[in-house]
Amino acid sequence: MDRIGKLSTTLRPNQFPPAFWVLRSARVQDYQENRFSLPERKKGMMPIFSSDDHRFMRLALKLAARALHACRPNPMVGAVLVCRGSVVGEGFHGRAGGPHAEIEALAAAGAAARGATLYVTLEPCCHHGRTPPCTRALLEAGVVRVVVATRDPNPAVSGGGIAELRQAGLSVDVGLLGTCARRMNDAFAWHTVTGKPFTTLKLAMTLDGKIADSWGRSQWITGSEARGKVHELRSQVDAILIGAGTARQDNPLLTCRHSGWSGSQPRRIILSSRGDLDLELRLLRESPELTWVFVGEEAGREARERLESLGASVVACPADAGGLDLGFVVAKLAELGVQRLLIEGGARVAGDFLEAGLIQRVWFFYAPMLLGSGRSGISGNGEPLSLGRAFGLTRTSVRRIGSDLWVEGFLMDPLDLWER
Repeated sequence: MDRIGKLSTTLRPNQFPPAFWVLRSARVQDYQENRFSLPERKKGMMPIFSSDDHRFMRLALKLAARALHACRPNPMVGAVLVCRGSVVGEGFHGRAGGPHAEIEALAAAGAAARGATLYVTLEPCCHHGRTPPCTRALLEAGVVRVVVATRDPNPAVSGGGIAELRQAGLSVDVGLLGTCARRMNDAFAWHTVTGKPFTTLKLAMTLDGKIADSWGRSQWITGSEARGKVHELRSQVDAILIGAGTARQDNPLLTCRHSGWSGSQPRRIILSSRGDLDLELRLLRESPELTWVFVGEEAGREARERLESLGASVVACPADAGGLDLGFVVAKLAELGVQRLLIEGGARVAGDFLEAGLIQRVWFFYAPMLLGSGRSGISGNGEPLSLGRAFGLTRTSVRRIGSDLWVEGFLMDPLDLWER
């Protein structure tokens, strides 16, 4: 049994490290790519990749996954340099503004890079941003072949790096485990193409869809393992958004508190039309500099000044028919550097964002209990939907977390953006 198969038999699904899911997806795609016969490959459906090509690209994907929390807002990228069947250099993009994965691999390989093949999970850049172009470094190092998992999703530069390398005489093959590489960077692609945050709706509910009992009590519906998973997922986003009602009812901190976490905390966003929040809320008393409050026109000057006096940032927001203009909220968050947004309630906020078409993914945690009466997870102002107009999900998955179930699904698959 290989390392991946052995790992899957010794760990429960909620214990798998991020790299496991990358490698597991890569194995699935190995099968999907190998369904094509040799004649079909020769007709141009895709390049012919060897078993060694697959093995080295899986290693590059594993390296990319190591940057899960470190490289935002940049994409996760891994690179492996191979010469005569042996790895001579490897690297990943560890932080924004730092060396790209290709440069790290070249530095590790040194002179051994000459005549080598590079396996990289994202197209090498050919423009000068915070760092010089990677294509130039590859040419100067004497790399002779480049295998790219996927092109850059940015329409302004997509294909440019590949074209430059080919024009210089390098052999460049594209598409090996590309779906897996693209899925690693859903949020990056969405933000790059649309200019908006990639937004996930998270709810913890009973099996009959209740987030609280009839008295508003919700602590705790899900078990400790599911709540721990939520803290882990929070570390993957830039900001967490709730409505004023949830702030008052639950008085949350909205921080990452899972074991071993030492990174930065996400921004906390509160939507409050009147700005009349209790000044003793933990979001305003503990690290208030991380809290942004979006208020409407009805919020008076005194209310805004009280919030700002505690250290919170107040953002004036125009109104629409249902309350605050959520399109403005999303655009403003993107302007403030939020690439990944997590919405944690309440029901009205969830329904309004859903009806506005501003949700791309859902994380629903279901506890094995029924409430019957109680508060539903999603409510909105729009007209009731028929079954024919229901919001469909794609790329759905279900995992067991302790005694609870974690359902993930996409309302808009970011994979489609890479094909434009």
